[in-house]
Amino acid sequence: MRNHGLLSHDAILELRSAVISAGLTESRRALLAGISPELVASLPDAAAPGAQVLTDLDALRTTGALADGSVPLATWLQNAVALSGPREEAAVFRRALSLVRGARGGTAEPGQPRDDSAGAPSGAAPLSAAISAPAARGRIPIDERLLAMMDYAKSEMARQDLRFLTPSLLLVLLDLARPVSCFERVTPGLSSALRARLHAYVGDRLPREGMPFIPFEWSDREDVRRAEQEALKDNSHTITDKHLLLGVLESGGSTIKSLKSLLGGDYPKLVQAVRDLPARMDGQFLPTPGIDLEDALDRHAAWKPWIRRSRS
Repeated sequence: MRNHGLLSHDAILELRSAVISAGLTESRRALLAGISPELVASLPDAAAPGAQVLTDLDALRTTGALADGSVPLATWLQNAVALSGPREEAAVFRRALSLVRGARGGTAEPGQPRDDSAGAPSGAAPLSAAISAPAARGRIPIDERLLAMMDYAKSEMARQDLRFLTPSLLLVLLDLARPVSCFERVTPGLSSALRARLHAYVGDRLPREGMPFIPFEWSDREDVRRAEQEALKDNSHTITDKHLLLGVLESGGSTIKSLKSLLGGDYPKLVQAVRDLPARMDGQFLPTPGIDLEDALDRHAAWKPWIRRSRS
């Protein structure tokens, strides 16, 4: 069913800006999750991610309730709120969601609670007014020891002009005692086997694929954003190896699909093993079982102060 628009064009432009500032332009599939596949397939393609966001939103704002009672734009906004986590842009998406539900008489999506803030008057402030900059919550920082390792791996990939992908991040985690213990809890020797496969990909296959390094910030990555959400659930002041590994395992990329295929029914056991870890990175940091410490030190010189401190 088509209508004249659940949100104004100005509101759609504000949503697009919020998507860009929240780093969600590459998360189109996640933003459209739960929307009718037929409708998603009918959305026009755009040449650039930012333009695609605008095109999608413009189409969804004029699409009313579907046969199952769901409203695609409301579903998109719910996804945006979830993906934004503690970022200040989440307030923009929540405000828009309230307006969309208000336009439908305050009714909620199937399976969703009613939003009592719906039904805001048409003269309400712009969506961006929902953000209070001084009160906005900052990002949860990455544990500085973990960040040093991640930055070193990133700099190495940049030096070799190779794309930083999930295998590189998993290799960082597989140089840590706690993540290794989770893999070993599922299947003894799994961490060493997986590390060998990832090294083969990064060292041999990736250079042949012709994918050059693209500069990025850690907050741009979907797995790091998911890790931030996990840290929030743990009431943790920092993102630790536990949260980062959960973020990677829930990212759904091709590497994780291969891992799921490899582990089969044991994959949920791996996720549970990670969830059972304490939030804080106390105790042993390095070395891990199966890793030559001196080789690890040579490969990761930037970590030496942290390794020595953790062993003292």
